Amino acid sequence: MSIRFWRYMMLVGLTTVALFRLAAVPPAGQVIPPPAELRGVVIDEPIQRVNSQILTLVDDQGQTWRVITSLWPVYHGAVELVVTCRPPAPPSPDFPVRRPVVRDCLARQVNVVGPLATWHWRQPLTMIRRWTLERVTRLWPDPAGQIVAGLLLGIDDGIPPDLTTAIRRVGITHVLAVSGSHITLLIQVTVAILLAMGMHRRLALIVASGVMLLFVIMIGAPASAVRALIMGLVAVVAVLGGRRSSGEWALLVTVLGTLIVQPIALWDVGWQLSVAAVLGLVAWQEQLGGWLSHQSLMRHCPKIVVETTAMTIAAQVATWPIILKTFGQWSVIAPLANILIVPLVPFATIGAGVAVGLSTLMPVGGRILAFGVWLIIRWWLVIIDWLAAVPFAALDQMELSSIQTWLVGGVLILVAGSSIKQRQRGVYE
Repeated sequence: MSIRFWRYMMLVGLTTVALFRLAAVPPAGQVIPPPAELRGVVIDEPIQRVNSQILTLVDDQGQTWRVITSLWPVYHGAVELVVTCRPPAPPSPDFPVRRPVVRDCLARQVNVVGPLATWHWRQPLTMIRRWTLERVTRLWPDPAGQIVAGLLLGIDDGIPPDLTTAIRRVGITHVLAVSGSHITLLIQVTVAILLAMGMHRRLALIVASGVMLLFVIMIGAPASAVRALIMGLVAVVAVLGGRRSSGEWALLVTVLGTLIVQPIALWDVGWQLSVAAVLGLVAWQEQLGGWLSHQSLMRHCPKIVVETTAMTIAAQVATWPIILKTFGQWSVIAPLANILIVPLVPFATIGAGVAVGLSTLMPVGGRILAFGVWLIIRWWLVIIDWLAAVPFAALDQMELSSIQTWLVGGVLILVAGSSIKQRQRGVYE
């Protein structure tokens, strides 16, 4: 039987399993009341707010809870707690529940049972994450340190609200979210290091896949990172099998795989934006790049400028219904912002990672490299402030209704599918 037949059989199987998994997810917005006393293990670093901290706790039944407690003391991972929970308040209409299932415990009292008596497999990852954050805090002052934390670990909670607003206004929020570009960069750097050490290429790809998996677990496995992880694994499997990865098939398998592994991702805005952006890149980036390269305005521009412009426009077109539905704002100036910022992202990310590691062995060398990263981030901040102040840099108060979002999204999916089919027809002919 042909490869196409087995592809369709795999697609049917994945779709069936994904539908069963989605059917098992409780209705969106369901609030599960916590027990009066909750006992469990903190499995991740706390998210620190202005006056509180949010802990990720796994109870004896394996359920994950968000525990909101006072800012001090800080409860790091791998500690066992007994939490007395307050009765849950009904969800406010001004702050609708966006998560499909809410398991929150507003702590009245927290008692520390003690550190884990047995070793937990997430402890080394938690320690690496904590150590990385400590080194970032020492090497870079804020807000540069907060941006580096976003680049390396996808942590953007500490970024000031006014800077967050400006970043969203100029359309570069994807820079601080762990996405396909971060995963691709991680694979490339890991494989390059392993090949330099004399490892066989196939084995290096397998090891890099393991590193990629551990990295996503370490940062908390957000839905967009899980999407990027599965798509990266699909690409690695294609390379190991001696085949060229098809973007549209990889995206389809990734979407179904994510819904099987993490079905609640369907309600995650970050995952929705991530999938829509990749669909736009697969459908339109190549054609847009070819068209832009023949325009008089960009004919003599460097290739990376043309590619970045095409990538930004394709992603913006594919994601604008979700952006308007969620934020009520759409960045007009995003192509220019991405041209000025995105080409430097790999240098800043790799430089920051090397600086963090080098600062332990060679503190002076680490600080010199950290200064170079700081210059890049300083350039970003200047560009963000400048572009965010431009009149009509973003269209505000344009929120779409759910029906409008579904209608426009459906049309965009049909147009993207038609573009992909036309491209495939041209390739096969």
